[in-house]
Order: sequence, then C-alpha cells, then structure tokens
Amino acid sequence: MNYVLSFGAGVNTTCLLLLLVEKRMPCDKIIFADTGAEHPETYEYIHDKIEPFCRDQRLQFETVRTKLPPLEEYCIAEKATPSRTNRWCTDKWKIRPIYSAAPQPCTFYMGICWDEVHRIHDPHQRGFGKVFFNHYPLIDWRMTRNDCIRIIEEYGWKVPIKSGCFFCPFQRLEGWRDLFMNHLDLYERAIAVEKADKSYPKYCLPGNGMPLERLRMRWGHGDSKIDDWLPTNPCDSGFCMV
Repeated sequence: MNYVLSFGAGVNTTCLLLLLVEKRMPCDKIIFADTGAEHPETYEYIHDKIEPFCRDQRLQFETVRTKLPPLEEYCIAEKATPSRTNRWCTDKWKIRPIYSAAPQPCTFYMGICWDEVHRIHDPHQRGFGKVFFNHYPLIDWRMTRNDCIRIIEEYGWKVPIKSGCFFCPFQRLEGWRDLFMNHLDLYERAIAVEKADKSYPKYCLPGNGMPLERLRMRWGHGDSKIDDWLPTNPCDSGFCMV
C-alpha cells in the first residue's frame, strides 16, 4: 500500500503534514492539485514553507494540474461558473489530477477534522473501490480546526489562509469582502467569471443571490453591514468539500 497526503494548502492539511512527520507515519508523496486560481497567499505559503519543509524531511511534494485550461480561463470560454450544487470543477481540476498522479494502490490521508465530521458519510470510512482508499487521521485523533491552528503555531509557522479558488462559490461574505479589500484585481476577475455564465444574473457566485458587481458598489461606499449567509467550507481536504 502507498500513502499519499492529499494537500489542500489550508489549515487542516498543513497541520496533518506536520503530524505525519512527527508521528513517523508512512507517506510516499504529498500531492497538491493546482487549479490555477488559488489565492496568492496560498502559492507563497507553499513556496516559502511547505516545499522547503518537504525537502528537509525528504518527502516528495508534487503539484499536479489537469490537462484542461486553467479553471478561470475554462469558465469564461465555456460560459460556465462553478456551482454550489454541481461540483464539476472539483472533479476535473482536483480529484482526477490527484488520482492520475497517485501510485496504486493508494491510501489518501484526508485533512478533514473532528468538527467537520459531517463532510463524510461515516467517520470510520476507510475507502471506496479497489484501488484508492481514504483515511482521516484528524478524525481518528478527534482534532478540531482550533487544534490544527494550535499545532501550526506551536511549530512556529504562520497559520495559512483558507484554501480555495478566489472565485469559489462556497466563500462566506467575509471572504468576498477580503478579496475586494486586499486583491481588487482578483475581485474584478471573479466578476468576469461570474458574468460569463449563461444564467447570469439569475445565477451568481455569492450565495445570497447578489452579483459581485452590486456587492462591489456597496463596499465601495463603505457598506460592511451586509448579513452573512454561508458556512465556511475551505478546500483543506485537498479534494474540495469531499
């Protein structure tokens, strides 16, 4: 059996990487699926922290990508915006590239923590099919997200931002607001992705049905009192909301 950490570059999988090394658990490869649309802070964190750490520990870190165009480019060309109900982008830009790069048979370490146990059907689930299997060490250890943050801080690292594409429809309102405040260029690109969809403006990226362009107008006038509506669903498992 081969063992692979499905790396999402967020809090959970960063903590899990540190603990796999600390507990001397088998790990043949760390795989990160790059959609081409991660936040700049995520790419910087991988370059500055994760890759040097893996080299020091003699662990193989691999970034994989689909053979399709980058997700942002694909969405605009195909007039298809990522959906909260049909996660086609997760399948094509995350799961399939990771499967293609993984040795067989393979057990994936998945970065789902104890307070996210609802994200899997059975907390004791160990896999599916005959080739690929899932293992949830953070659930086995009953570690919450706050526990993961504590481990990272104790190691002396800065806590990574929530992982995920900058135009992910699962973002909370605060995520969109942070994007507007800190990366206006990416916010404008997210608007372009949203407006390219065949169903726009009937369908838009934020979960409250308000297009990003309208939110931009409110925030541009200092309005920060819009009610939130979505729970946090980062891609920390490496597979995006698996």
